[in-house]
Amino acid sequence: AQSDNPISYFSFLGRFLTTVRAVGMYFRLLVFPWTLSPDYSHGGVPAVGSFADPEGWVPLLSLIGVGFCTVYWLRKRVFLSGVLGVLVFAVALAPVSNFVITIGTILGERLLYFPTIGFALLLGAGLIELLDRRVLGWALLGAILLILAVRTGVRNRDWRDDRTLFEAALASGYGGAKIHYNLGVTYRKAGERNRAIAAFEQVARLRPWDAKNWLNLGTVYVELERHKEALVAFERAWEQKPNWPQVYVKTGLVHEALGDLDRAKAAYQTGLDRLPEARDLHYELARLLGRDRNYKEAIWHCLAVLDGNLEHFDAVRLLGALYLDDGQYEKALAVCRMGLERWPGNESLEGMARVAQDKVTE
Repeated sequence: AQSDNPISYFSFLGRFLTTVRAVGMYFRLLVFPWTLSPDYSHGGVPAVGSFADPEGWVPLLSLIGVGFCTVYWLRKRVFLSGVLGVLVFAVALAPVSNFVITIGTILGERLLYFPTIGFALLLGAGLIELLDRRVLGWALLGAILLILAVRTGVRNRDWRDDRTLFEAALASGYGGAKIHYNLGVTYRKAGERNRAIAAFEQVARLRPWDAKNWLNLGTVYVELERHKEALVAFERAWEQKPNWPQVYVKTGLVHEALGDLDRAKAAYQTGLDRLPEARDLHYELARLLGRDRNYKEAIWHCLAVLDGNLEHFDAVRLLGALYLDDGQYEKALAVCRMGLERWPGNESLEGMARVAQDKVTE
């Protein structure tokens, strides 16, 4: 997917150099995993467009250097365990490196499970060589273990909750779209709406085609009563995902909040033109038509919501009220009684049932 692996949309050179950069990041994660991230998708691995960017040619030169060393060791028949480690690593990484085929992500730590076997062989062979030198070898091994133990302790604190995890990823320089999106969701749940907006707006810059992000951004704008900005966000979501009923519902509700009921009804109707089975749209349109005393159409839409079942409480209550207002008291009473079988003791249904019963017996 474009959101997880954008390299298929790059030029040939950009695709090659960005993939080289990702492979270089794999090496760094294995050799010195000081900065980590739960996600490296869109925006997590910045694109490399030319050889002028050292993020492209430095990893490339490193790979060439490893290749020359491997060939030298093989020809001299020395350090063969290390050679085996390099070969195992290369063979294991090749299918998921994006060099051979484009896979579903640009980089993922989980893809290192098998290649790590080769790296472990290489590292073990190197440590054996160094341990023969006694003090230097043991000092290096001790330093590696100490550094990684400290890093593990620090990283464990990052995983305390979603907020600490994604903020740590952002602080480490991994500003991928998913990191910002998850931070936006986390901030919104915490009631920090301005920070949520900043996060969702960053996602919009990185992934302008993400309808779900536009919907979330618009929802936070609504919560802050920034209705005009919410309409813009919902329109962008609408453009990206025109078959999503929730977009039309939220757009209509914003128009209602602005007092423009005609545009609200138009939003609901536009959604129904595309999605005639969308029950939420039928309900919202029925509610507005009932306010206009257009009972016939309102009842039709309400019945479309229920469609043979009574699982939508608001629609049942609205249908009873519409029948009552339209003078169809027996139908109102029947709806209330069916609703009370599903939700016994509900005060609003009981109240409407009493009113309908009184009208019937008059």
